[in-house]
Amino acid sequence: MSDIYNHLVKNNFSAMDTEELKDLRKHSDGAHSAVMAAMSAMGELAFWSTDNENYDNRQAREDLRRIGEALMYLPRIAEALNDTEQNAQFEIHHREGFPKW
Repeated sequence: MSDIYNHLVKNNFSAMDTEELKDLRKHSDGAHSAVMAAMSAMGELAFWSTDNENYDNRQAREDLRRIGEALMYLPRIAEALNDTEQNAQFEIHHREGFPKW
């Protein structure tokens, strides 16, 4: 069965030139960090809003529904971005040499 991960993850690295590959790695890494930060912010919002007496129950349910909808997709999006970044980095090392430890 297909999901968002399969539509986002890249694996055709041999067809890309090295600069394109570096650009893909950089943007995948940045997008992965942004998705993880967004999930953390959603958790903070959900947690701290429960202590606010002015936060209407109807609005809370609506916000929680939207957060839940986003969280259904965000983990697989983050996985695709992370896998793409890691695989692009491996291909760059393969082309340019692995770092000396």
